[in-house]
Amino acid sequence: MQHHHDEQRLQALEKANRILQKRLQRAEANLTDLEETNDRKEALLKKVIANLQESERTVEEKNCELQQNAQDLECTIAELKRTQAHLIQSERMSSLGQLVAGIAHEINNPVSFIYGNLSHTRAYMNDLMQIVRSYQQRCPVPDAALAEELEAIDLDFLMVDLPQMLSSMEVGAERIQEIILSLRTFSRLGEAGVKRVDLHEGLNSTLMLLESRLRGTSRFPAIRVSQDYGQLPLVECYAGLLNQVFINILSNAIDALEATTSKSNPNWTPTITIRSEVFAHSSATS
Repeated sequence: MQHHHDEQRLQALEKANRILQKRLQRAEANLTDLEETNDRKEALLKKVIANLQESERTVEEKNCELQQNAQDLECTIAELKRTQAHLIQSERMSSLGQLVAGIAHEINNPVSFIYGNLSHTRAYMNDLMQIVRSYQQRCPVPDAALAEELEAIDLDFLMVDLPQMLSSMEVGAERIQEIILSLRTFSRLGEAGVKRVDLHEGLNSTLMLLESRLRGTSRFPAIRVSQDYGQLPLVECYAGLLNQVFINILSNAIDALEATTSKSNPNWTPTITIRSEVFAHSSATS
């Protein structure tokens, strides 16, 4: 009886052991599946992370490329603006040069006509005055009517003043011709290309145009200009732009002297010194 009972217990234990073994096998299989699943998930996660890192690098590269393109675009826009400003300035300078040259030409025509006839006028005047003198020598005592007319026109004064008046007209015409020459030199503003020019011509034409500001007034004394020119070769440059530089520098110097003169010794003579010389195969103006 006892033996039969032990066999039953042994069979129950064996059955329970088999059940446990099967459960253990299923647990091991589940664990293996879980590990494989985790491995797949970990691999997938690594792949996703790698893809994200690659995408981040790609985005950074694109950002750098976009920033470089933006900088290049800004440089291009700035260059276009400078080019546009240069073209506008060149067009303005060209128009101004053409205008100045046109004015100089229009003034030159009538002045040349006047100046060209002044020599003939002087010759005719001398002939007429000589005839008058000869008549006075031959008829020293005119009749009453002629004497009255001579007194009315003040012949003696006329004989003295007329040559002086003609000389003044000649000086004025020469002065206008000098101004016209300065305008023509200054009208190189219309010359856009680089040319070989004489810097002293540009300086002299600029001084001629500024002469009204150099003369003294009731408030400021006259400004003396000392021109210490050296032997300069012809210089390749933009003549019009250089003339504009000259006129700006000299105008600023005149403004500074006027401001200083109002506070200085009234006996002091304001002076602008222009000196030019050659340094190491290049010309220099100060």
